[in-house]
Formats: sequence, structure tokens, C-alpha cells
Amino acid sequence: MGGVPQYLSGIVPGESAAQNIDRLYFSKTAPLRREFGNLYESLFTNTQHHS
Repeated sequence: MGGVPQYLSGIVPGESAAQNIDRLYFSKTAPLRREFGNLYESLFTNTQHHS
């Protein structure tokens, strides 16, 4: 299972929103670095799930 709880589990209290976003999405070891690409591609690869 993933979804929102999975995304929120990466938030570090005490860091700003910008710091959390940078670390989660844009650093070299970011756990969600390829998330947008995976989600966007799945809309076209598995369109039957989204219609």
C-alpha cells in the first residue's frame, strides 16, 4: 500500500516545506525522484485503470 500515508512518512518535522520537497523529490537519492514520471506514464500505459 502507498498513497498519501506513504508520501507523508517521508516528511521530517522541523524541516520547511521547501526542504522536505527538495529532499523527497530533487536530491540524487530522493525516494520520490521518479514518482511523477511513473504516475504520468501509467496514465497512458494502463488507461483502462483511469477511464
